Amino acid sequence: MKYDRSQLAMRTVLALSAAVLLILNSASSPVAAAESDTPPPAPLADGSAKTRFLSLGTGKSMIVDLPREAKDVLVANPKIANAVIRSAQRAYIIGGDVGQTNVVFFDAAGLQIAAYDIAVKRDLNGVRAALRQSLPGIQIEGVGEGVLLTGSVSSPVEAQQAGDVAARLVGGADKVINSIIVRGRDQVMLKVNVAEVRRDIVRHPGSVVVLAVDGRGKEPQILLEVQYRYTVGGEIWELPAGRIDPGETELAGAKRELLEETGFTARSWKRILKFYASPGFLAETMSVFLARGLKAGIAQPEADEVIDVRFVPLSKALKMVKTGQIGDAKTICGVLWLKQYGDSL
Repeated sequence: MKYDRSQLAMRTVLALSAAVLLILNSASSPVAAAESDTPPPAPLADGSAKTRFLSLGTGKSMIVDLPREAKDVLVANPKIANAVIRSAQRAYIIGGDVGQTNVVFFDAAGLQIAAYDIAVKRDLNGVRAALRQSLPGIQIEGVGEGVLLTGSVSSPVEAQQAGDVAARLVGGADKVINSIIVRGRDQVMLKVNVAEVRRDIVRHPGSVVVLAVDGRGKEPQILLEVQYRYTVGGEIWELPAGRIDPGETELAGAKRELLEETGFTARSWKRILKFYASPGFLAETMSVFLARGLKAGIAQPEADEVIDVRFVPLSKALKMVKTGQIGDAKTICGVLWLKQYGDSL
């Protein structure tokens, strides 16, 4: 049989189309089978979920997206924070009072699908921006119900201004921990060679040291602390001590430091020494108080303080000074004073 050219062209097109369809069907069939044979991923049977941490300001909220539909939510302390389910897989967590709590979400089967540890802090963005504009060297962070001020300024007036701003924010100066360092540069005339030079100095409001002694036994027992000091790269033995807060008397500061760091209070107080810590560049004075009639209580250390409190006999403390085990200057002064004048008390 003979075909003309148009018939041959048509037969060629039909043959090519059939071949293409055959190739496509053979390539797609295994994929479809593989997809149908692969089971979908199953959820965890025990409903476990990794706990995440969220930090919120008071009165602030955050949106959280859940891995699957939530039917119930548990809030440990609704006064600290609350959770509102807005849709099947989305919820709002709202900060209330300062503190910590946790929020757990459950699905329809009662399995846990998400968990969050919530820390609600004071919203410091406004005051942080104000301090950054007027006093750029100051940092402010929330510490429990209060705030902590750090950094350095050029005058005591600026440090007081920063403390006043923070006090208005938290509702009182007693909730402000002012750890601002005052740095200054004075031009002085040295009488030795009548040359004008520049002196770099650090102004400091002063510190208090507590020589707490239990004298009920045959030998006086000195209350000492062991704590890690970053500046020396290790633990050292010290008497309880700390800086004087703004508006605080030396005696009030000594009583506060003894209670906060050791938990002890004392019936009898007497200032026995006052000296400059390092007068070459630091204006800090240290006032040493003798505290007797001790009564144990609960310590209230700062968040970053890890303090081990021990009573050490005077004779052992003297040996520790002699061997260098006690190397802190204020503690050496207290121990030697007690050895020299303790019998006359």
